[in-house]
Amino acid sequence: MEPASINSNEALLTPLDYAIKYNRSEIADILRKHGGKAKAGLKSKFAGFKDSVRFKTELEATMRDNHGKPEYTLAAIDKLIEEKKPTGVALQEAMFYKGSILFQTDKTKAKEMLLKAKELAPKSETGKRIDGILKRFFKDEVKN
Repeated sequence: MEPASINSNEALLTPLDYAIKYNRSEIADILRKHGGKAKAGLKSKFAGFKDSVRFKTELEATMRDNHGKPEYTLAAIDKLIEEKKPTGVALQEAMFYKGSILFQTDKTKAKEMLLKAKELAPKSETGKRIDGILKRFFKDEVKN
């Protein structure tokens, strides 16, 4: 499998353009305050955001490229995590996908994976989705 890459036109985007394109209003607002440039402490925040977008692109490609074979998809996600070493929301997304795949064959492992993923960023959109899944499919086991 060839790693997914960001469109070559995206290399020309400024940090502000990039934040707007990927609907990251909190980053775009900060960049606007600083004239659209990633300076001072913004460089690391922008770099982390850009890495997160790249990881998610590769993760989605991994999900598509394994043609629905759960064991291959899980192994490919594990390999991607090992290579890219994502953190925070990006790692949460990968663990969420793993939990979704495991749900087809082993609901206990799926629940464990979803709980671990939720711990990474409980207030993120994915964290909120995990809450809904846990309440819906594990309602007898989950306490609020």
